Amino acid sequence: MNQKSESAITFISTTLLAAFAYTLIFFLVKFLACFSAAGKLPEIYNYPLIRISIYGSSFENSSSTISARISFLDSDSSEFAVFERSWNGLSLSMEFLTSSFCGKTVVFPYRIFAGVMESENFDFSKKQEISRRGTKLFHYFNENGQCLLYGSRNSVQIKKSLYTLAQFALLSRMQPSSKFFDKRVLNFSGLKYGENYTVYTGFDGEIHLSKD
Repeated sequence: MNQKSESAITFISTTLLAAFAYTLIFFLVKFLACFSAAGKLPEIYNYPLIRISIYGSSFENSSSTISARISFLDSDSSEFAVFERSWNGLSLSMEFLTSSFCGKTVVFPYRIFAGVMESENFDFSKKQEISRRGTKLFHYFNENGQCLLYGSRNSVQIKKSLYTLAQFALLSRMQPSSKFFDKRVLNFSGLKYGENYTVYTGFDGEIHLSKD
């Protein structure tokens, strides 16, 4: 092996090692920041998170489509972001990411996706195998270093603390579940078309669905 090849291998190895070290340090800083962020959150056990209304489904050209309206809510149930669209499939599900620190577990909607009809009733499951496709949701409630979930009109400190926890959850999504991070899925296949339903959560990590 000539000197030029050895130099190239050394450069590549050094670059990869530096990238790995930077990633590790970056993740560690984000991880440690979550303890302080969670400590600043109040003890809240029930607040509105998402409102969903499924318009209906259609089938044409050998393809099924389901349409819905999704609203993001603050703590007094006011909408601060809304979108409507259709997905290819027969039913809808939503995936959530969680961050757990200092005895608090915060739930963040990650994406909504379509699939086959699985049940007449919605099903909450941590183990459900899901497709990687879907509509990502984080940009609807995270902006300028602040997370608007729990309340768009709450203090900047709370919004920044939620943002810190949301970023950790997003960074951890490719990792296995742990006591600090988890994935959960809520299936909407049992919802009645045209009716409004609200997803509630709290800083205890609980999630439940209620008809408005």
